[in-house]
Amino acid sequence: MKQTIAAITLLAFSLAAASANATGKMPLKFKIKTMAEGLDEAATEAGFHTESSSDCRLGLTLYSASNGGGVEVRSAYFTTAEEASRYFQWNLERAARVSEQGQNTNVNGKHFGRRAVLLLKTNAWQVMLTGGNTFRSFTASNRQILLEFEKQFTEPNLRKRGVSPK
Repeated sequence: MKQTIAAITLLAFSLAAASANATGKMPLKFKIKTMAEGLDEAATEAGFHTESSSDCRLGLTLYSASNGGGVEVRSAYFTTAEEASRYFQWNLERAARVSEQGQNTNVNGKHFGRRAVLLLKTNAWQVMLTGGNTFRSFTASNRQILLEFEKQFTEPNLRKRGVSPK
């Protein structure tokens, strides 16, 4: 988890002003506000536990967006890929609506996990991803901010910028 948080931190602080896109608008920029560790009590009660813990512990990072919005990132490492996928499915079943569901792909287009876009019961939007034994979710009140964050911070885009998330 420390390596992932370090990679996210490195990326957040290294994002320089990007060039204007085709519409002339500057892309959103994201900056870390807070980092912490949290306990998913409902998941712990449901029998989930993360690597090296008897509880379901997640890394939490809050980002502010340059337009005033924000994104919450949750990361967890499970003992197996199957357990990460089971946690993904458990969260999927608790959503108000599943907007998209499919495969998570790497920079070469190879399938290595699952991806879904959800509308939560709180009316917030969430992208969930698995890759091996890793689970990640990005949550925002605005779908556009959420998808822009995903575009900038997922593995294929990190690798294009020379950051290697592990």
